[in-house]
Amino acid sequence: GTGTKERNGTVSVFQRMPADPLMHILLDGRPLDWYGLSATDGVLAIEAPDLAVAYQNAPGMAGSHDVTLDDPLGCAYPGLRRIALGVVTVGEDDEMMDARRRLGSLIGRLATLSYRELPGQWRGRVTIKDWDERMLGPCRVDCATTIVMDAYPHIMGRAQRHTLREGANLLHVTGNRPAWPVLTLTTSRAVSALSIRDGRGHTIDIRPAATLPAGTSVLVDCKAQTTRANGTLAPVNLDTDYFALLPGMNTLTLSGAAGSCEHEPEWMI
Repeated sequence: GTGTKERNGTVSVFQRMPADPLMHILLDGRPLDWYGLSATDGVLAIEAPDLAVAYQNAPGMAGSHDVTLDDPLGCAYPGLRRIALGVVTVGEDDEMMDARRRLGSLIGRLATLSYRELPGQWRGRVTIKDWDERMLGPCRVDCATTIVMDAYPHIMGRAQRHTLREGANLLHVTGNRPAWPVLTLTTSRAVSALSIRDGRGHTIDIRPAATLPAGTSVLVDCKAQTTRANGTLAPVNLDTDYFALLPGMNTLTLSGAAGSCEHEPEWMI
């Protein structure tokens, strides 16, 4: 089912699901029992993303003009998503303290969260809510809290790697959102320029200050919009357009180098 929650004056929709042991929840790659924790009887709550949309009113025009910045698929860019998971630790005092220390090591860090049905994992910074200690007379019975992750809005799938030859290459990309490639190339001969073109009119045009000898390593990170030759930043033409790969078939055409392309599929759910 779904529920709603007020946040910043707007209503956010949550996907709600039982946090039962059969979900095989992994927190930063480890099962909850490694931390000495169990999921509580509540829910794993995944907040719907807040979309960065913008509208502009104009005299003489009914309604509003949509000036939203779209991604290459025509979708508005989403903000972070808040994920909440209730957990509890039970045992002797020293065992519960050990569980709290293990979980505490993640606070403020970038971590991952995954469970059985996901095609990948959530990534984001972790914090926790107040610890609730339940006492029975002088004895501590259990300690419970809620793990909160401010996550990147898309699920990140397992990295996919494609071999690239000089010339045209076909790549199949899974996911349902654009994925940002990292290209690891080696010059096939001495070159004064390199180019990488996709099938939608975008070109990365690399213009090093000096001729690159054969065997030069070139790393192109499209999300970071950086290009390095043998570890040193390499200049690109001003009209260079770092591109994302779209779900489905993509064409990459290389001139002056060959190598590989790696990307992580991204899923919006």
